[in-house]
Amino acid sequence: MARAAALILMLSAASPALAAPTPGPVTKFVGTAHSYHYLCGLRFQIGLVDTSKLEAASRCIDEAKGAVAPEYRLAGAKLARNGPGTILLKGFYAKWLASMESLMPSPAESARMYELRIDREHSALGESGERLKLEE
Repeated sequence: MARAAALILMLSAASPALAAPTPGPVTKFVGTAHSYHYLCGLRFQIGLVDTSKLEAASRCIDEAKGAVAPEYRLAGAKLARNGPGTILLKGFYAKWLASMESLMPSPAESARMYELRIDREHSALGESGERLKLEE
């Protein structure tokens, strides 16, 4: 049994076909954008409970924009000759930017209302991102 496991391990390390594929620039862009949306949303949720954390949550948006911009440029270069892909990329990025700007909870918004709103936005971004990744 141990010999079989060792053999499988050696074959998987030696065979690139068995290894997980490296994500392309579009997939990386979508993943980075989606992750930052989720992270910053969580920070604002914490800020609803502990208002001293709201300033840090606001900084998260600027950090996210800085981290996602280079990924966006690489994805744009990958899709440069794909007209529909470029349109989807620009649309996703615009939607992501607008969603990031709307992460700040309104004063009248309860924690539950905020959570539901952000979950809807996160799901919508996920759907757009999946459509975009098909263009890679």
